[in-house]
Amino acid sequence: GKKIQTLKTFLNAAYEEGVNAYDAFRSKKFKKLSEEADTIYLNELELEKIYKHNFSEKPHLDRVRDLFLVGCWTGNRFSDLSQVKPENIKDNLIHITQSKTGKKVLIPLHPVVTSILEKYNGKLPEPISNQKFNVFLKDVAELAGIDETVNKSITKGGERKSKQYKKHELTTTHTARRSFATNLYKSGFPTLSIMAVTGHKTEESFLKYIKVTPDEHAKKLQE
Repeated sequence: GKKIQTLKTFLNAAYEEGVNAYDAFRSKKFKKLSEEADTIYLNELELEKIYKHNFSEKPHLDRVRDLFLVGCWTGNRFSDLSQVKPENIKDNLIHITQSKTGKKVLIPLHPVVTSILEKYNGKLPEPISNQKFNVFLKDVAELAGIDETVNKSITKGGERKSKQYKKHELTTTHTARRSFATNLYKSGFPTLSIMAVTGHKTEESFLKYIKVTPDEHAKKLQE
């Protein structure tokens, strides 16, 4: 699906510049394929388990855990967390300009974020490469006991295949933003206010992004 989308971008540009007169690619039949991804989020109890686990004997995991939790309680992308310096924090708010959207956002300091900032003298731990971070993060989640079994399905070669995983195996940097958005949504916080932080432009795309089961939707409606 992504390859088709990229190819169509090039073909459109070539067509508009007169480089290529072939326009069959504009057919509705030649479209980007997509399906909703089976991704996870961590609930507040699971985040608490990660926060309380003692990683003092593994300093590299300690730093990864702390940076991940900041992502979970601010909704920031990891590319933006490196911007958070003491001068970005005023009146218990993080002032940041998102690198992807250029949008200025204000995020209140959660007590967990405050304690982590105090631990590193007002700064955040030094970030590492995304690849290494994801490897270490799976170790963090496993050691903290994030072991609920979940199903993950994907279509390959036109066939829907499902496989069981432990939650720690699927935990990545992006789990932080998804956890932030989903936990806030489940708490009853206004959708539009969450979107102002996450940068989603439509409610439809936001509701696809968060991970709330039909069961949870029903409970929310009851409340």
